[in-house]
Amino acid sequence: MLGVPKVPFRGIQPFRYADHAIFLAREEETEELEDLVAIYRGVLLYGASGDGKSSLINAGLLPAVARRRLRPERIRLQPRAGEEIVVERIATTEDDDEGEHLPSLLAPDGDSSRIVMSVHEFEQRIRETCASSQRPLLIFDQFEELVTLFEEAGAIEVQRAVVAMLVGLLREPLAVKLLFVFREDYLGKIKHLLAAVPELVDQFLRLQPLSVDTLPTIIRGPFERHPGHFARELDPALAERLCAALHERFVSGDVSLSEVETVALRLWQCDDPDALLTRLGVQGLLEGYLSDSLDRLSPDVRGAAIALLAQMVTSGGTRNVVSADDLVHHARKENPELSPTLLAEALDHLERESRLIRRERRRNIHLYEITSEFLVPWIRARREEARLLRERERDELRREQEHSAARQQRRNVALRLIAAALVVVATVIAVLLVVAINQSNEASRQAADSTSLALTSAATPLLHSRPDLSLLLAWAAYRKSPRVEARGSVLDALTAVRASGVVGILHGHSASISSVAFSADRHTIASAGKDQSIRLWDARTSKLLGSPLRGHNAAVNGVAFSPDGRTLASGGDDARVRLWDVRTHRQLGSLRHEDAVYSVAFSADGRTLASAGLHGTVRLWDARTHKQLRSLGGREGYVYSVAFSADGRTLASAGEDPTVRLWDVRTRRLLGQLRGHEGAVYSVAFSPDEETLASAGADGTVRLWDARTHKPRGSLRGHGFVRSVAFSADGLTLASAGDDHTVRLWDTRTHKPLGALSRGHRSAILSVTFSPDGHTLVTAGDDETVRLWDTSIPPALRGHRGAVNGVAFSPDGRTLASAGEDKTARLWDARTRSPLRSPLRGHDGPVLGVAFSSDGRTLATVDDQTVRLWNAGTQKALGSPVRLDNMSDTAAFSEDGSSLALGRGDGTVRLWDVRTRGSQGTLPGFRGPVTSVALSPGGRTLASAGTDKKIRLWDTRSHRPLGPPLRGHQDYVYGMAFSSDGRMLASVGGDETVRLWDVRTQRPLWQLRGHKGPVVSVAFSADGRTLASGGDDSTIRLWDVRGHRQLGSPLRGHRDSVSAVAFTRDGRTLASASRDGTIRLWDRILWRDRDQLRGEVCRLVGGDLSTSELARYAPGIPYRRSCG
Repeated sequence: MLGVPKVPFRGIQPFRYADHAIFLAREEETEELEDLVAIYRGVLLYGASGDGKSSLINAGLLPAVARRRLRPERIRLQPRAGEEIVVERIATTEDDDEGEHLPSLLAPDGDSSRIVMSVHEFEQRIRETCASSQRPLLIFDQFEELVTLFEEAGAIEVQRAVVAMLVGLLREPLAVKLLFVFREDYLGKIKHLLAAVPELVDQFLRLQPLSVDTLPTIIRGPFERHPGHFARELDPALAERLCAALHERFVSGDVSLSEVETVALRLWQCDDPDALLTRLGVQGLLEGYLSDSLDRLSPDVRGAAIALLAQMVTSGGTRNVVSADDLVHHARKENPELSPTLLAEALDHLERESRLIRRERRRNIHLYEITSEFLVPWIRARREEARLLRERERDELRREQEHSAARQQRRNVALRLIAAALVVVATVIAVLLVVAINQSNEASRQAADSTSLALTSAATPLLHSRPDLSLLLAWAAYRKSPRVEARGSVLDALTAVRASGVVGILHGHSASISSVAFSADRHTIASAGKDQSIRLWDARTSKLLGSPLRGHNAAVNGVAFSPDGRTLASGGDDARVRLWDVRTHRQLGSLRHEDAVYSVAFSADGRTLASAGLHGTVRLWDARTHKQLRSLGGREGYVYSVAFSADGRTLASAGEDPTVRLWDVRTRRLLGQLRGHEGAVYSVAFSPDEETLASAGADGTVRLWDARTHKPRGSLRGHGFVRSVAFSADGLTLASAGDDHTVRLWDTRTHKPLGALSRGHRSAILSVTFSPDGHTLVTAGDDETVRLWDTSIPPALRGHRGAVNGVAFSPDGRTLASAGEDKTARLWDARTRSPLRSPLRGHDGPVLGVAFSSDGRTLATVDDQTVRLWNAGTQKALGSPVRLDNMSDTAAFSEDGSSLALGRGDGTVRLWDVRTRGSQGTLPGFRGPVTSVALSPGGRTLASAGTDKKIRLWDTRSHRPLGPPLRGHQDYVYGMAFSSDGRMLASVGGDETVRLWDVRTQRPLWQLRGHKGPVVSVAFSADGRTLASGGDDSTIRLWDVRGHRQLGSPLRGHRDSVSAVAFTRDGRTLASASRDGTIRLWDRILWRDRDQLRGEVCRLVGGDLSTSELARYAPGIPYRRSCG
């Protein structure tokens, strides 16, 4: 039975046999072709190039004919006497290189993917097959080659022999069927060749292009027919947008399936497909595919490929059919530096790997053309760029020659003046030396800036597909020159890596990693790989502990720590279980199996070790003496997984057959067989309380069982192919990992999904395990990495019932206070993100603001009529509330919480001393309500803004204005903040701007734009280098104060206006509060110095930028280690 592929779209590639489940919108053609093949001995299938004939055969007809008991064989023809017939075996798996094919009648015992034979031998085998009651279906793919290849090679006699054989098979009463597949423009010649079978002309299917009416089926069909199978999906709203865009593209009504599949695939692979479609459009997405295909090449080969593509587009913008010789000749004429060898390599890549061009042989000449019209605009643009570059180089050469002549003339004049100039030489040398030094320094700076920009440009496109690599490139750019672009790129990449949930990536293995395990003390992680090595890692620093453990002579499939963490067990394909001393890395013993070992597990007391594998039995060993205690039989086929219950009395095993078995370890008695899976079971795990057993298998399900009654408790679906399961320490969460590159978390009580970790591994995840405290999840897979995920931190702090109006950190950054519309203030542990006790209640209206005292012991909160003081440790009220003499609309504390400014509806600002609870006076100044107030860190200066859109600065002691009002905002000012030194003021408002002012001169410094709506909150970092702003567009934006530019992309997560932002004193964490009722903490977004940033980058990524990665993404830049 055919499964469902991991990916829902094929891109530019044709559909394969394994893609039957996602081959949609061709059901009618498949059924018609199937009926024709069933009725007639010979059938013709033809259509235009690129209309999907091969896809119809592979994913449509081949799976269908199996129901009619036909045995398909794919045949190609070649003009070689004695080797005319090429049988191409039909691959059944997604990976054509795996060697799994449909059985072949022509090579029943062979495992070759390609079988060559003569016409005579082929005919004889077909006759023998038919005589044995088999019903072969011979599919002659690209049958036009009987015309093109044979005529050009002058192999007319060989051609006649092939035709005679085909006619003989059709004329004689044999149980064989023939399907001829070819391009429509060869129909006339093929009719002539097969004229001896005239009825063939009426036994045909002419394949037409798909119509635009099929677009919804192509785009949404995979998800509607296989709900929950794919790691992500294109939602209906996006699909509708995409269909509309494609309707505009395909004005004729005919659809290019490869273009639709390519666009849909690129959107499906993206984390934010809506934004990508908006930004690039359909043509941009298609051109992005072309760029990505070529970016995988080395710079030299990429340049050669572009030069070749340029020859396949005419100056009028149409496709051009060009011979191989002409391609190379014209490409070298325009680009003399390109060698024939380089062009040949590029041509081969374009045809065979990226499939951007196709080749046809006519009259003994290879002709090439690009595969689709969508490539034309991109190629024309690149060709124009190359033309302009060549012209610029010629102009520069001409100017250099002119300058050289002028220099020579000046040199001759200078020689005549040398004698007179000797008097001033000494003075001139001194001046020139200074100038030269300055010029040298400037040249070095410019070179560093150029390199930094190149690395930044290389990092940006990788942000979503390879955030770890993007971070390394961004860090290299920042290290070279800490420009604002590089700083923003680092921030983007850090955010992307952390948003994925990954807190560490461990590199070191050179092949797939089959298994990971956590030591009981939470300090060590072990990983086992197909590279025959075991590696031990420090879970806190993500660094490798010593050298790899080597001893296995083949792939290592499983690892497990003993409960005391001193011993590690490993099992491998070399039929050995090996025991290791974790501290010394020395091998303690080797236990012999009869065949490959797939899984090992220790009992809870550490005395017993279980192992299982290819032989089908489970073996139990004394972990101290290394002697075999007993074996547990009763299974047919491989055993993939074993697990002990917490008390060590029960062992679960699972493997190739769809049954989970439970054993009594002491008596060796089979306790039960759990049936429900529909394929192999790859992993089993007991919950810590021994009540539940989880199993995962090839049928895409995770099943939960009552470990005592052996009855099913539920089935969890979401993966395609599940490889591993693990319970958290408290048993409340189950993690599952699969071939869809994702880890899914499940609530074991409700069986509902808690979320998916999908932005990390780039291929199948083979193993998953929790740390003993349940805070960290470790995964490993085919991409040769081990990844650590933080599962303890929820994405947002929730507690307030309504909007959150304000946030403030305690001076040590450990506690966060929040003010809510629900009339409460709350305190949170900033590290654990958990609330500290109950909410602070007592206010009669929405709490407008919060502030800590300088020592962090006192918290002040304010509503529109009262100020309340609280003991921040006990959370008890300090005295009675301070009653204000008028209602306030806005409030602001000084940085140390000692002063409070209240903006009121009557246009005045009231100042209060929080410690003495006394009024410090009232400041006039506005005819309408005050919209925003802010106090400088020392409380000496007050900024206030009103409905007249002006900002006024006041001396809080004399109550006098400091200069004229600050003018610039075109709408109300909603938020203000002073820098820590009090020299700058930032203001934000309804005009969508962030403005910076010089407090001493009252002059505007810069105006920053980026928000897509009113900006309502603002805060400086403690060092004054960074500004954060929050807006009604639900985003937080960071700004480089010195460079007055936005740093990186906006921080997204809130679903409503961002009402407040606040930094910790060290600038490492930013808190944001929103009207959506949540608070979000953005960790480690800033850094103190390069060493701190380097430590953070290298801790997260765990590896280094390789020389090949640097050469591929940033060619021409000298290599320098990032984390070494």
